[in-house]
Amino acid sequence: MEIRIVKTVEEARECDKLLQSLIIEERDFDSNLNPQININKWYETQLKKKGFALFIAYEKEAITGYVCCILEEEKNTAVIEGIMRIDALYINKAYRRKGIADKLIEEAFKWAEKIDTKVVSLKVLSPNKKAISLYEKKGFIETGKMMQRKI
Repeated sequence: MEIRIVKTVEEARECDKLLQSLIIEERDFDSNLNPQININKWYETQLKKKGFALFIAYEKEAITGYVCCILEEEKNTAVIEGIMRIDALYINKAYRRKGIADKLIEEAFKWAEKIDTKVVSLKVLSPNKKAISLYEKKGFIETGKMMQRKI
């Protein structure tokens, strides 16, 4: 298994398909997610943006998972240290529990250092205990709560 940054439109489109799967699976934790949404060219349009990186794990030319990283706040703006956000992390079901997510997160950490940020953040749905456990093992701590209310 290897990890590399996405450089081609074709790879970005494959990640769009995985994002579609992620949204469908996350409905188990958040019924407000729309499983009918059509993800089309989302990552392709993001590729050339400053402060954006998409890393893929692949095996035998098949993409097994990805992590999407976004520079959320540059250092010395409203925050002292820059913040990079892991916007999405997804591993194809057939490849889970093989350490791929761990390696993708490590790649995200390397990119954060490269762009001179010292803080990595992410959002995880509270019922997603497996993801929370993984993030805690990688050193993430809860720093707040996001709350919502139906109207």
